[in-house]
Amino acid sequence: MPAPSLALRLTALYVCTNLVLLGVLAWVQHRTLAADLAQEDDQLLLETLAAATRGLAIGDSTILPLSALGPWVREVSADCRVLSGPNLPLGPPPSCTSITGSAPMFRTWRSPAGRIWRIASVAPARRGGRTREVLLDRWTDEQTLRRYRGELLLALPLAFLLSAMMGYAVARGGLAPLRLLAERMGTIRLESSNHPAHMPRGPAELQTVTESFDVMLERLRTGHARLAQFASELAHELRTPVHVMRQQAEVALLADRSPEEYREALRSTLEELDDLQRLIEDTLFLAKAEDPGVGLERRSLVVRAELQDVAEYLEPVAGEKGVSLAIEVPGRLALEADRMLLRRALVNLVTNAIGHTPNGGKITLRGAETDEAIVIQVEDTGEGIPPADLPKVFDRHFRGASVKSGVPVGAGLGLSIVQEIIRLHGGTVEVASELARGTCVTLTIPRSVPSR
Repeated sequence: MPAPSLALRLTALYVCTNLVLLGVLAWVQHRTLAADLAQEDDQLLLETLAAATRGLAIGDSTILPLSALGPWVREVSADCRVLSGPNLPLGPPPSCTSITGSAPMFRTWRSPAGRIWRIASVAPARRGGRTREVLLDRWTDEQTLRRYRGELLLALPLAFLLSAMMGYAVARGGLAPLRLLAERMGTIRLESSNHPAHMPRGPAELQTVTESFDVMLERLRTGHARLAQFASELAHELRTPVHVMRQQAEVALLADRSPEEYREALRSTLEELDDLQRLIEDTLFLAKAEDPGVGLERRSLVVRAELQDVAEYLEPVAGEKGVSLAIEVPGRLALEADRMLLRRALVNLVTNAIGHTPNGGKITLRGAETDEAIVIQVEDTGEGIPPADLPKVFDRHFRGASVKSGVPVGAGLGLSIVQEIIRLHGGTVEVASELARGTCVTLTIPRSVPSR
C-alpha cells in the first residue's frame, strides 16, 4: 500500500489542528455563556431579594414575579414550611435549616420534573424567624445552552469539510514549487553543464535543497568526468603492454626459434605481465582510496625505524645504480599512521628518486616535527623535474620523461598513490625541484587524527 502523499498529510494535520482549536474555542465559549447566564440570574435574584426585603420591611407583602418563570418570593418557617408566597409545584421546599449568617446563600435545586431552579436565601434576623427566599426557574437558560450546543454540532462538521477543502487547496498550492523542482530534477542529465534545479524565485526552504542538489550534481559530474578520463587513460596504459606481448608472441611464432630465443621471449612477456600486474594493483588501490569508508590501522610508529627499514629494503636497487641512501632524523620522532600504507608511500618515493638519480648521487630521508604535524622528506640529487611538468606530477598516468633520455619512466601512478595515502592520513604532499640539482618531496602528516 503506497504511503499517502505529502499534500494529504498536510491536509490531515491542518484539519486536525483546526478541529482541536475550534473544539477548544467552542468549549470556552460554552463555558463563558453558561457562566454569564448564571451570573445574570444570581444578580437578578440578589436584586429581587433586596427589593423583597425592603417591601416587607414597610408592610407590603405582595411581591409580583417579573416573568412567568420568576423570580418568585416566599417565606419559609424554621421547620421549612412555606408561610407566604406563590403556591408553586416545587414539592417540599429545600432545606432551610442550614441557612445561617446575614449574607445571601445561593443553591441550585432540580425538581422531580427535571426543571432546574436557582434559589437565593437569607437567614431570619432572629432565632425561629422566617427565612426569606427568591426562586428562579432556569428553563430559558437551559434552552439557550441547548440551542447553542445544537448549533455547534452542526457547525463543527461544516467546519471540518471547509477545513479539509481549504487545507488541501493550501497544501497543493504550497507544494507547487516542490512539484516544479521534481520535474526539473527529472530532466537532469550528467552530460548537461547547466543547473536545472536552480529556482531563483522559489521559497527559502527549497533554496537550500536546490543548492545542496546542485552541489551534489556538480560532484557527480566531476566524478563522471574523472571516471571517463580515468577509463580512457587506463585503456591507453593497458593497450601498450598487451600490444608488446602480442607482438613478441607473433614474432616468436613466425619461425622456429632456439630454446634460448623462446626463453627470452617468455622473459620479456613476464616482465610486461609484472608491469601490468603492478598497474592493475595501483589502479585498484587508487579506486579504493577514494571511498570515504576506507579505514586506517593507525599505530604509533618510530620515524627513524620506518625510514631505516625502507632504506634497507631498497639498498640493493640503489647500490646497483651507484646511489647512496642517508637518514637524518632527530631523536625518537614518532607519529600515528598506518604502517603498510606509509611504507608503500615511502617506497614509491625512494624508488622514483632512484630512477631519476644518476650514478654517484645521493638520496636523503629526513624526519622533523612541528607543533601540529610530523614532516618527512625524500630529497635526491638527481636530474630534477622540468618546470612545465611540475604541476602535473600528481596526475594519474602522467609519466615524466627523463631529462637525459627523453623516455617516459614508470606507469605514472607512483606519486598519485603517495598523494592518496597521505590524504587518507589527513596530510599534504609538496614537491620542489630544480633541474640538474634534484627534487625534494615533503610529506606533512598531522599529529591528531582528522575526522573524515
